[in-house]
Amino acid sequence: MNRRKFLCKTICTGPLIAATFWLSGCRGKSKDACSDISGLTESDKTNREAMGYVAISPIPNSTCGNCQLWLPPEDEDACGGCQLFKGPVPEEGFCTYWAPHDKDE
Repeated sequence: MNRRKFLCKTICTGPLIAATFWLSGCRGKSKDACSDISGLTESDKTNREAMGYVAISPIPNSTCGNCQLWLPPEDEDACGGCQLFKGPVPEEGFCTYWAPHDKDE
């Protein structure tokens, strides 16, 4: 393979490879990790459901990430949590007990 073909293949496939890693979750917190509730008891799962928890908020400005009850992740690769129920909680989530942060904070 000559240098021109090598450079062309490198330039053409480089962005494709980068996009593949980005889409596969190699860019930090994986959505799959935040939805894995396999370690919870049936009671814990029922509690989450009873509070109307969903992984993606149906209300644009009301998400777990801006709720008073949300527990931020300890590092950027982890999911957050909630003071009301057990298990991983993504920042984009929502439940019927959503409470906005006080403006004084």
